[in-house]
Amino acid sequence: SSATFGAINTGAISGSGTQSAGIVLGANSATATTNYGITVGAISGAGTTNTGVNIAAVSGATNNYAIKTAQGSVDITDNSNTVASLALTNNTATTIGNGANTLGVVDLQSTSLTTGNFLNIEVNALTTGKGINLTSTTTLTTGQMFNISNTSTALTTGSLIAMDWTPGSAVTNTATGDLFKLTIGANGANNPVNFLNFLAGSSSVFSVSQQ
Repeated sequence: SSATFGAINTGAISGSGTQSAGIVLGANSATATTNYGITVGAISGAGTTNTGVNIAAVSGATNNYAIKTAQGSVDITDNSNTVASLALTNNTATTIGNGANTLGVVDLQSTSLTTGNFLNIEVNALTTGKGINLTSTTTLTTGQMFNISNTSTALTTGSLIAMDWTPGSAVTNTATGDLFKLTIGANGANNPVNFLNFLAGSSSVFSVSQQ
């Protein structure tokens, strides 16, 4: 009759040492085809929430990790169409990563990748949806919604942005959309902002505005 089900439930973990751990597993070097540190079977209950692994607040040490893996992949297979397969919420962070390119609420790094893809997103069934949906409310002032920077001195045939539309076969319909579209809403129509501005250093060499 409980409203919440948990296969593994660790309470709040708080310590003043260097590291705090809710669960520590020793090395698993068995020769089986598949080796698991923790196996959680199917969980099905008629309550409000079912949780395979539930970890409460982990805090107090210099480094606190709810889940940490030194090596190995994180593989998620989901079949839900009503909840996010991966959801991250941080309503405490305010300045993390400010002025640096090495930290953020979500931080992805690689110092070894050369010719591969760092982030690969495939949406092969997409029709009227959005591959990436980035939105913000009215608080933006001097920030950037999307920022790309590079300090390479070896650039030859590369580019910062590359967009390509190569239909797999002859296009039989007449396209009426735009490959690139920038919209200024009605409330911003009289604002003397540049739609595009190309700079050499800090000097504008080409700009487009409605003024």
